[in-house]
Amino acid sequence: MDDNLKEKSTWGGKRPNAGRPEGSKNSKTIDNEIVEDEIRQRVLRGKEALINAQFNLATGVAHLFVIETETDVNGKKTKKRPRLVEDQQTIENYLNGDYEGEDDYYYITTKLPDNKAIDSLIDRTIGKSMQRTDVTSGGKEFPQPIINVLPINNSDQKDN
Repeated sequence: MDDNLKEKSTWGGKRPNAGRPEGSKNSKTIDNEIVEDEIRQRVLRGKEALINAQFNLATGVAHLFVIETETDVNGKKTKKRPRLVEDQQTIENYLNGDYEGEDDYYYITTKLPDNKAIDSLIDRTIGKSMQRTDVTSGGKEFPQPIINVLPINNSDQKDN
């Protein structure tokens, strides 16, 4: 036989110390973990704002707007565009009824609560409720089982 053929039979297969060391991570996995850690750190830095935003979504939000009236030198009144009122004292004064009868027009708009935000907050604080999943019927109704009920024959029973 040719010596080259004998050597060829040892080609391929598992080689000692070949490949990535056991327990080490792929470079793509390491890159993904770095990105996940950066995102996690950013979320943690802004956690107060995120929690407040989610809480506002869960409870709904109300905004006070004002349409101010300007009077020019000739006495002509013009209305400005609506402006969001952010001053706490002005909001309190409006709620107390201090601006009734003035030329400026105040109104409140609301955003309804978001049920997904409510669920998310409850899941994080109380725990997620049990989710049931039908994995057997694919959502189809089960057929009614057939139950054979045989009449009991009293004569077959022995008296003790």
